[in-house]
Amino acid sequence: MIKPFKIISTTEEDQGRIGVVYEVSKVVVLVDGEDVERRKKTLTAYISLPAEADVDQEVFNAAQSGGWIQ
Repeated sequence: MIKPFKIISTTEEDQGRIGVVYEVSKVVVLVDGEDVERRKKTLTAYISLPAEADVDQEVFNAAQSGGWIQ
């Protein structure tokens, strides 16, 4: 799977959980008449997951539900 996000770091939390810092970006296109402007927006976020979770899938789900991945 080509990941549309980057995992920055993971950390072991209390109670057998794992903390994940990830980054996801998207390009926003703004059209004003004939002017077209592209802007790159980046989100860095933290998510706490159960230790047995599929980290890639959970990060993907969180980014998708937040509107960062379509």
